[in-house]
Amino acid sequence: MNSDRSVLLVLSFLLLAAPARGGEYGAEERSELALAYFEVGRAYEGSGKQEKADWCFRLAIRLDPENKRFFSKRGQLKIEPDEETVAKIKKLYRRAHLWAARRDFKKTVELLEEILELDPASADAHNEIAWINSAVLGRDLSGSIHHAKLAIALATNAKARAFFLDTLGWTYYKMGAVDKGYRVLREALETYPYWEINNHVKKLQRELSKSYGVFPSEID
Repeated sequence: MNSDRSVLLVLSFLLLAAPARGGEYGAEERSELALAYFEVGRAYEGSGKQEKADWCFRLAIRLDPENKRFFSKRGQLKIEPDEETVAKIKKLYRRAHLWAARRDFKKTVELLEEILELDPASADAHNEIAWINSAVLGRDLSGSIHHAKLAIALATNAKARAFFLDTLGWTYYKMGAVDKGYRVLREALETYPYWEINNHVKKLQRELSKSYGVFPSEID
């Protein structure tokens, strides 16, 4: 399922890469992303790959729970994890954080991906995969962008959204898109002022000042 999920993330690239209107991921962008996953799910269903289809449907419904096109699937699927699944997810998180403490980040990512198998709409798991791959391991930066944007789309409060934006902005920076990263990081800081986000903003301010010879506010 891991490879299938990677394919789905790539299939949604055009939606994810498009500039968000009014910031990174409002209701309209979430709706478009949900519809993309729903259509991929239908394609999987049509080819007899029901497990893969259900993964897509569950994510689509969590992204846009009020979409009437999805109602026929709501009664057929367990959209929210049940108690047994929640317990498994908590155990996987504990193991993931233990491996992170041992600095075995590849193993950490593997366990976070197992969480996404159980709950495709786990914003924290999407965000942690994005951060570890981009900021720590320096790999799969395009995949990290997709995971970070999914986390933003699934965020349930301003604080979480700010930290997910921070991951996205830092990943853009790692990709060499310093100006784009700066704008996203500044949105994160405006959403929830926090010292670590502020440090990232200042870091990119210095980078942009070196590149353009002016303070970033002059080139917005």
